[in-house]
Amino acid sequence: CIRDSADSTPTLVEHNPELVPYTESIRNQWFRYQARLHEIEAYPGGLLAFADKYKYLGINYDAKREGWYMREYAPNAWQLYLTGEFNFWNRKELPFVNIGGGVWEIFLPAFDWKERFDRHEKFKITITSKLGEHDRIPVYANYVVQNETDNDFCARLYYSHDYQWKNESPVNKDTNPLIYEAHV
Repeated sequence: CIRDSADSTPTLVEHNPELVPYTESIRNQWFRYQARLHEIEAYPGGLLAFADKYKYLGINYDAKREGWYMREYAPNAWQLYLTGEFNFWNRKELPFVNIGGGVWEIFLPAFDWKERFDRHEKFKITITSKLGEHDRIPVYANYVVQNETDNDFCARLYYSHDYQWKNESPVNKDTNPLIYEAHV
């Protein structure tokens, strides 16, 4: 897309003349992308380890402990709370614990939460920081919906720890597919 020179015309623009007015923006985005890619590749374990962060962050069921872990990366937060339909949007009932490195965690035992913590429940994270208190969608939410009346977004619970695969995986088990997809 971009050549080595910071003042060269991006290939994307060369092939799409209608993008000429956006040349500087495209060039800046490309350089930001390159810088971020470099950071990711320098991450311990490289791109594959970075791509697997969803297995640690977000909501994940722990079969050994029989419950759900919710972890969120929020290094500048003072406090996080889990709120949603399952606790009637009580913004203070479920505080996270700061476990270090900017990661916050809460554990919800299935014994206590199974009846209320059902699939497709809407939820958010309430964050308290120097910017005040606000709600946000978790960074590693795997299912997000928009309310049609007020256009507000919420994450939705979606977990499949009990799904039984019916067919053998067509993927070579020696390699990890790199998939990134977002629908907004």
